[in-house]
Amino acid sequence: MAPPFSITSKFSPSILDAIIALGDANSEFLGHFPKSAYQREASDGRILAAVSESDTLLGYLLFRVARERAVVQHCCVDHAARGSGVGKALVDELKKQVANTRGIELHCAREFEASCKFWERMSFIPLGEKKGRGADQRPLTRYVFDHRQEDCFGSAFDEQAGDRVLAAVDMNIVLDWHDPARAHFHESSALRADWLRMEVDLRITDYTFTDANQAPDLAQRERTRSYLRNLPKIDEDRDHAEQVAAQLKRDLNLDNRRSTDVDIRHLAAAIAGDANFFITRDRGLLDVSDPIREKHEITVCDPTEFILKFDSARRTAAYEPVRLSGCSLVRRRMADVEIESVVAAFVRSDRRESHKALDMRIRSLACDPMNCRVEQVLVDSAEPVMLLGTRTHSDGDVELLCLRARKHPLSGLICRHVLRDMIRQAADRGSRMVRVTDEVDSNLASILTELAFESCQTGWTRSIFSGVVRPSEILADSVASALIGSHLEMSAPTPDQVMQADHRLWPAQLESPSVRSIVVPIQPQWAVDLFDAGLASSRLLDAEPRLMLNLENVYYTAKPTNLRPLSRVLWYVSKDESFERVGAIRAASWIAELHTGPALDMYRRFRHLGVYRWHHVAHTSKQNEDASVTAFRFCNTVEFKHPISRKALGTLLAEADHRMPPLSAPYTLQDGMYERICRMGHGQE
Repeated sequence: MAPPFSITSKFSPSILDAIIALGDANSEFLGHFPKSAYQREASDGRILAAVSESDTLLGYLLFRVARERAVVQHCCVDHAARGSGVGKALVDELKKQVANTRGIELHCAREFEASCKFWERMSFIPLGEKKGRGADQRPLTRYVFDHRQEDCFGSAFDEQAGDRVLAAVDMNIVLDWHDPARAHFHESSALRADWLRMEVDLRITDYTFTDANQAPDLAQRERTRSYLRNLPKIDEDRDHAEQVAAQLKRDLNLDNRRSTDVDIRHLAAAIAGDANFFITRDRGLLDVSDPIREKHEITVCDPTEFILKFDSARRTAAYEPVRLSGCSLVRRRMADVEIESVVAAFVRSDRRESHKALDMRIRSLACDPMNCRVEQVLVDSAEPVMLLGTRTHSDGDVELLCLRARKHPLSGLICRHVLRDMIRQAADRGSRMVRVTDEVDSNLASILTELAFESCQTGWTRSIFSGVVRPSEILADSVASALIGSHLEMSAPTPDQVMQADHRLWPAQLESPSVRSIVVPIQPQWAVDLFDAGLASSRLLDAEPRLMLNLENVYYTAKPTNLRPLSRVLWYVSKDESFERVGAIRAASWIAELHTGPALDMYRRFRHLGVYRWHHVAHTSKQNEDASVTAFRFCNTVEFKHPISRKALGTLLAEADHRMPPLSAPYTLQDGMYERICRMGHGQE
């Protein structure tokens, strides 16, 4: 047992000498660390020492802080003091001292099993491996402790908190996009697939224009520049980018590799702009991707590697909704005394907008309260994140004259939710169009595109439909037809095309009797958290905000099922005495993805999406983690204003000579029945 001790970063020279001696004695495991480096880190307060009452060193922890994350370089306990809580005390103190960072990380050799188990006991999660730098290249495990969430799945996929993953692309990728004749056109174009666009923000750096200027032909230079001007650009600090470029050349010896100076500056700009990934085919940079990741926390990879990494990691990464845990969101009208603070918070000084101009715009809306609203969205009832200024015109169309979002870890998620809610409200009121006439930034532009807004000369427009819509109605609308008309002109669109059309039509649904449709029973408590805010009033506590903001979710069942991917779902909320207005079909969704396998595997694969915790799934599988469970991810959920009761459903089925099922398991509907039920839910019949 170790004698009583304390943890401190302020210690005597004799303790520092003992730290150096202990480190040197364990250099086989820790690596060589110069005496001057120990002295420098100690003076900066980057060494924590466990010191006994008799002023004897029991152990120490040496760390650094880079890019908002603490990195443990040494954690060493004297042999005589091991097993007595010294290591835990050192780590606990580190967690307290760096609590304002994103978290802590370190690398530990896999062969040191006791050390690996220690970090796991300290709640560090093993997130990956790499080869060590020594001659033996022994494998190292990367461990991460994240301060921002209970379950950390690390990696670059959660570093752009509350927004899409930010990836900078090199000039060679841009040229591929621009020229279908290039050899790598298809590989690079895969980066722009719809499923990636929903979660990845691809941007260029200023140095693409430098690259474009190297073309020998003037016409080619002009064509390339014109193309580049339409691509979103990463926002980097130029001075910081220059410093990073010099560091890259010095530390990684890049001048002696095949990478050109411009290639290095591309990467430096991506790092300075806080990109999570730099996508390139430059062999010189790809060859040193590991040390770049270590020093600058950016992953350098080629297009195919990125797609594979992302598809694998996104299934376990902690996505945006988890980050809302513990936060409360408030959307409310602006009070008159708040005008000055609102202007100060949302003025676009970077675009040379004056305080006076924004003040006049807000006041012009605020002074017409019958037709206009000026609203803020606040986090924890204090911090403004989003500003909306809307006018409802006499024809019912909604115009967003002011749409602003501040930089915040939750801004991307909040903007998607608020704009989607605005679309739903417009549909409920019978509006035919929502327009955005404010000049939005690139992040909001990406979100508007994602929500099926169409860019035009005056800003952005989105046609609004409600209920079940016939293809002919879509084709008669120029804006909607431009977005999804190509699907509807086909005689027999595929289920995937219909699902994409429903996404663009939301909250309306496209009439398409050929798509497989299923009634799925769900308990009220899960309906509340998964999609049905209307039932939340029947509980003492409302649904969790982080879940109600989620645009997709997951559902588990252990019963034999006829569910299939790309099927439409009608949710039958079963009866429960604790809830009102149940025993009815209350919503419709799409099954976007479906997998069957051992319960624990399914939970690990989808736990970032749902309200379910392991004990819920274990209950479904009767406490058998190997029992077969079906998990399906659903999206495009539409709630019905007029829920269809079990009795009404029975009547509808009887009219079609179908028997009423028990509704204790998924039930497949006959062709055409889905549209009839949805029309009833929307009040169309």
